[in-house]
Parts: sequence; structure tokens; C-alpha cells
Amino acid sequence: MKKLYRTISILLTVCALLLSETHYSQADVISALVGEVNSDALLGTLTYLTSYSSRYSYAVQEEVLAFIATGLDDAGAAIRFHEYDYAGRTWHNLVATVPADASLAPAEPHLVVGAHIDSVTAGPGADDNASGVAAVMEAARVLAGAPLNTRVDFVFFTLEESGRIGSSHYAADASDAGEVIEAMIAADMVAFGSPDEDLELVTKPTMAWLPEAFKDASDAYTTLNTRLLLDWACG
Repeated sequence: MKKLYRTISILLTVCALLLSETHYSQADVISALVGEVNSDALLGTLTYLTSYSSRYSYAVQEEVLAFIATGLDDAGAAIRFHEYDYAGRTWHNLVATVPADASLAPAEPHLVVGAHIDSVTAGPGADDNASGVAAVMEAARVLAGAPLNTRVDFVFFTLEESGRIGSSHYAADASDAGEVIEAMIAADMVAFGSPDEDLELVTKPTMAWLPEAFKDASDAYTTLNTRLLLDWACG
């Protein structure tokens, strides 16, 4: 839980770079945001997600999306579902946008923060990827009331363990719509092991600026041993 809490602190710190600094100093903003992280909410999300023996089926993934949608709607995010067809069914990814009144115009530059909700066929997927879902959901909840000057779409993907189906459809549809996504942060398997183990940030060399900001935040606000790995095959 400590490692998950610290990972969320880094997420919030990086997203704080998008905050308007007119009324707040960055240090004050980060301190306030981190202070709003609720460990009981994190544990509740993890407990709910791992109550399923597997989150592989269509029915379970729809239930999980409904759970996340209810929580983030209550927090004040704008909720919408991204539909796509696969194997004779209409599947969904969930998008929670903050600020809730942000423009959804495709050409409006924005950040995507995402996690996949499914697990493999046998196993509750506590680390892969209930931990990532809990981190992203809590970050979205905290940032829903923050004075962001840039839109952030928190996206919860389905069918990732089936071959990145949900995220591939989302990316393709965003591209077709002409969306301007400045960067995407994927939270995957973020809470395994002891709090002092590595937090690995992996990206292509051309996107090094984003994990570099992550590492700076980690070094400044946590004791995690954070490693930056540049790999052209990433993504």
C-alpha cells in the first residue's frame, strides 16, 4: 500500500505541472493534492477488484466499468464510454475527463492517463492491474476538483490481456478523430513488492521528457528507487 500511495503522489506531482500557477505555488498545490489521497479508498478499490476470481470476461469488465464510472462521476469528473466492436460484441473503454467542463474538441491538446481493468483468465490480478486501476482512479478523483488548465482524460481500458484490444481501438479512433494527445501515462503493475523496490518508467527516447519529469518528482517526493528505461520497442 505504501508503494501504491507513493506512486499516486508521483502521478499527482506530474499532473500538477499542468495546474494554473496564478493562485497557488507548485509546492502548495502538490502538498494539498497528496494530502487528499485516501488510503481507505485505495484499499476499497483493490478489495473490490480482487473480489473477482478473474476480470477476463465481458460481464465482469462491464461491472468494473460501472463501479469506476459511479465513483468518478460522484467525484465530479465527466464520464463517457468509448465503444468498439470485437468478436461479435460491443465493448467499452471508460473515459473520465477533468476538468469536467473541459473542451472535448479533437484539436484541443490533452493528456491521457490510463490503466487496463482486465486480468488474465485465471487470477484476480491484484498487481496486474488492480494496482494500476486503483492508482489512476484515485488520481482522477483527487484531480477532479483541481484547477487544471489542461484537459486530462483518465482512460480505463478493456481487453488488454487479450492483445491490447481496447487500447488499440481507442488509439485508432483518437487518431481518426484528429485528437491531439500530447502524452500518455500508462499505470501498469505499480504496487508489487516492497516500498523501496524499483519504479520503472519505460518509454521511447523521443518521449523521454515525460518520464524524466516523473523521475524528478519521484526523487523529490518519495524514497523509491526510480529508473528510467528508454526503449524504441516500447508501445
